[in-house]
Amino acid sequence: IGHQHDATEIGDLAHSLADFCRLEKQVSRQRQNKRQATELSLALQQAHDHDQMTQALFTQLANLLDVRCGLLHLIDVTDGSLTCVGGYGLAAGDMGRRTAPGEGLAGQCALDRKPLRFDRPPAGYLRIHSATGAAEPSALLIRPLLLNEHLFGVLELAAFKPFDDADLELLEDLEQVVVINLANLDFLRRQSLDTSRVRASEGNMRAILDGMVEGIFSLDRDGKVLYINPAACRILGYPPDALLGQPAHERVHHSHADGHPHPRESCPMYLTLMDGQTRSVERDVLWRRDGSPVAISYRTTPLLEADGQCIGSVIDFSPLDESDRRQTP
Repeated sequence: IGHQHDATEIGDLAHSLADFCRLEKQVSRQRQNKRQATELSLALQQAHDHDQMTQALFTQLANLLDVRCGLLHLIDVTDGSLTCVGGYGLAAGDMGRRTAPGEGLAGQCALDRKPLRFDRPPAGYLRIHSATGAAEPSALLIRPLLLNEHLFGVLELAAFKPFDDADLELLEDLEQVVVINLANLDFLRRQSLDTSRVRASEGNMRAILDGMVEGIFSLDRDGKVLYINPAACRILGYPPDALLGQPAHERVHHSHADGHPHPRESCPMYLTLMDGQTRSVERDVLWRRDGSPVAISYRTTPLLEADGQCIGSVIDFSPLDESDRRQTP
């Protein structure tokens, strides 16, 4: 847009218009990222083991980020080592390979819990394999999969072109979906253990959720609150346990922002309980205990049994206003 540097009203107008265009482009990209994260979540929720999950994950990453090779390593909490459980364009011997903490780039990423990015990857570290042969990648990303400082694994992605800032922004959104699904699979796996070990696992997961800055609550099939984390209680102004067993819609989601009633039948949270589909809402309100609204964005994710039946849901939400975000730690 021309005339941005003119010391005139036209220059001011041009500068404001340029700022608006940049903001609109950023908002549009964020909306697209949320849609793609939702699509990935829909694909991953059908997975009941790590094989199905990695297949769905790398199918999406190949399409969205033009990834030509990828590896998913999961952490062994007993010794901190990594095990490759799947990937895309793998070489012979990659599957099941164990990596010690600090060994190689993936092991270093796990040890430091910091992402690594190479526009010129180290020669020979990773090769992209296909039916026509193998070639060195031009770009490499190695990312720790973290949820509230809890490491679930490491993701390695290679491509023939550099990853740009938009790719990295999208990847951050996708990683949150991946980590939540890894946590769900881990939780389901632990349900098959003896009762004492299951209780320990649930305690660990509860500790992770309790420490998150986003508000999280889970609902049973009837829409009653099964769990709510401290951040959600602070944002909504409720003391701990005050909402447990209460119908969430009637307590915190009963009206639109303008005060008009919000019928339960049109509520995305309720619809997810009915059809088992993930939904993302960019702007809505929840109602605090004192009767004031708080603007939020949220995602509602179904809890599915092995046969696909929805037995509940998890809602994670974030305040849109800075003053509301400051209520979280």
